[in-house]
Amino acid sequence: MNITSLANNSSFTLSRTMNITWETDSTCYKVNIKLMKGDITIMDIGSVRNKGLFSWDIPSSIRPGIDYYFFINATDNSASSNSQTFTIKPKLKQISSYNIPLFLISIILTVAVISKKKLQVKKR
Repeated sequence: MNITSLANNSSFTLSRTMNITWETDSTCYKVNIKLMKGDITIMDIGSVRNKGLFSWDIPSSIRPGIDYYFFINATDNSASSNSQTFTIKPKLKQISSYNIPLFLISIILTVAVISKKKLQVKKR
């Protein structure tokens, strides 16, 4: 078995979809996929069809960090493999849409106050 989708030190973001691909000569109907770090199982992703592809939505409950990897094995133990290590990055926080108008208004007011002060200084 060979996990083909991950280059060493790739990075992925929480709450995004990650495609896990593998090649195997095992005829087993299902494989087990586990998210690992060191010798510790972080998450048992589950048993999925051995079709060489699984799309995994990275849960926001996973702690961001380095040196994660997948362990995939056929349910009949005929084949198994570890992926390359990868990083899980935190999800970037977005500015709420209702804050954008307030942000723009504050910038406009700041520019207006500075401009007014400059005009007053020039008049003296």
